[in-house]
Amino acid sequence: MSESLEGVPRYLNGVFIENILKKFECSEKVKLENYELKPVAKGGDHYSSVMGYEYYVIKLTKFKDIFIERGIELYEQSHEDINVLLHGDFWTNNMMFKYDHDGNPVDVLFMDYQLPYYSSPAIDILYFIHTSLKEDLRLEKQDELVQHYYKHLKETLIDGFKYDGKFPSLHEFQVIILKKSLQIFFSAFIIQPLMILDEKIKSNMFLLLDKNEKGMKFAEAMYSNPQVATAIKNLLPVLDAKGIFD
Repeated sequence: MSESLEGVPRYLNGVFIENILKKFECSEKVKLENYELKPVAKGGDHYSSVMGYEYYVIKLTKFKDIFIERGIELYEQSHEDINVLLHGDFWTNNMMFKYDHDGNPVDVLFMDYQLPYYSSPAIDILYFIHTSLKEDLRLEKQDELVQHYYKHLKETLIDGFKYDGKFPSLHEFQVIILKKSLQIFFSAFIIQPLMILDEKIKSNMFLLLDKNEKGMKFAEAMYSNPQVATAIKNLLPVLDAKGIFD
């Protein structure tokens, strides 16, 4: 693991996951409420849960101890796998689309290159899928989207630029995506909730790092969004099955 935190996203601060845990903490205040994750009125410190979600609280509590180390490893360059120049904030608001007369997208231009760095292509791919796609697409079509990306990456590098270095097979590339699946947690549980925050609430990622009342109220408002609650309900079992929290 790198001994330096330089270049690592600041949301890896351990305080963040403590705030997440407060939202999912299982105690006598946790209730079953319409099979949705909603903030319990008293204090707003707890989320209601479907029966069985107490299991994930235990997993997240243990995960907190290795959260920062895993996050640093996630963003480090791989000496074994392919690395590319990443956008760093790869979602639809940083893309300009060109449409034909029938309203079909025919071209796209990426913009806002303020956070580029060199690491695994899985980071931008998973960031995009889990911030910008509809719930059913990101749950059911991820492998196909990765395959589509891989096809064009191979065509561009090998056919276009005549790259003759080591290049992964599709299977090896899918394994790379799996190894970087912690990015799903960051994208879906941290970044997207900020992106879809109610317009009346000023978005501020760094309030998530605050343990004070202002920070907790901000986190409560962010995670009470039904869209966020649905994503968390759906993704916790998926991430757990991938071994992300172990």
